[in-house]
Amino acid sequence: MTGHESFANFARDFDCVLANTIRSEPAVRSANAAKVPVIWWVHETQVGEHYLREDAKLRSALTLADAVLAPSERTASVDRPFTESSVQCSPDGIQDGGGSSSSKNGQPRALRLLVLGTIEPRRGPAFS
Repeated sequence: MTGHESFANFARDFDCVLANTIRSEPAVRSANAAKVPVIWWVHETQVGEHYLREDAKLRSALTLADAVLAPSERTASVDRPFTESSVQCSPDGIQDGGGSSSSKNGQPRALRLLVLGTIEPRRGPAFS
């Protein structure tokens, strides 16, 4: 994810972007610029701390997410010193909002979430 303007255009078709790694900073910025709500699921602990210490642009992006969630209190405690935004511990994942969105004709419809991932050499082969 490079922060290309085409992503913001793509993200506008969704009700929410779920950024699922500390390395999702470009997606968070693009979605925020497109006025699409962002939930940032930051699950990295030591690696996340390393990137947050080294990258001021990444640190500043934490404030752009509508919610920053971590799977454990330990992970949340790593992220909190780097932002004034609330970092919530959510060990059971993301709770259902208990509703649906309305379409243009006012009829209820299911929420559309965009969940992003990256293909990175550090993860090894994605497919064989």
